[in-house]
Amino acid sequence: MLLKMLLSMAALFMLIGGFVLFSLPEGSPGEFSLENSSQGAEDTELFSDESYLFFLEDEEIAEYIEKGTSALGGAEQYRLSEIESTLRSDDAAFVYAEPPSLTVTTQAREIFYHEGRIPDAEEMKKLLRDDRFIIQVRYLENRAYVYDVYIEQSGNEISPAEEKIMDEGSMMTLFFAVKDLKMNEEAVFIMEDPVNENSKAEYSLDFPGLSR
Repeated sequence: MLLKMLLSMAALFMLIGGFVLFSLPEGSPGEFSLENSSQGAEDTELFSDESYLFFLEDEEIAEYIEKGTSALGGAEQYRLSEIESTLRSDDAAFVYAEPPSLTVTTQAREIFYHEGRIPDAEEMKKLLRDDRFIIQVRYLENRAYVYDVYIEQSGNEISPAEEKIMDEGSMMTLFFAVKDLKMNEEAVFIMEDPVNENSKAEYSLDFPGLSR
């Protein structure tokens, strides 16, 4: 008798639970949906300033998507030219800028090869921002923890607003605030050892040239 009562109660709870779950509307709290994700439609407003040197129209974004999904390479033209360096030869592998055009190319390629689809301009625009300028540094060892990095322009030292170090110090992504930079003038990207003034590297940073 007791067993029969327990089975009846269990069945009742399962019925109620199923009804509640079925009745939840799409996008309810706790349920993932595109509208509730961090990349909602409002994120496109982060890339809307047409005066930004590296701004891309939707048609241009589509061109870089096609480039990323139909060919390899693409970062060579964004690599910064070394002016001089006293770093160890096995420290910095290479340094390159990442304007929106390169972000679209590389991210479209990533989506194409890993998900088997071609993204559209609206999706790519959510990954772009017009208030920051990105520089990527690749090290052959975990030297990202060693060097100070900054941009020198018009006699001013401009530090990154944010930096991310990955892969145990072999990769560094630097985010510079656009408001701190003069996009119509050339600058120098500098990497130096704070405890050894003789260990330093300088790279030419030609903003107008990168936008071509």
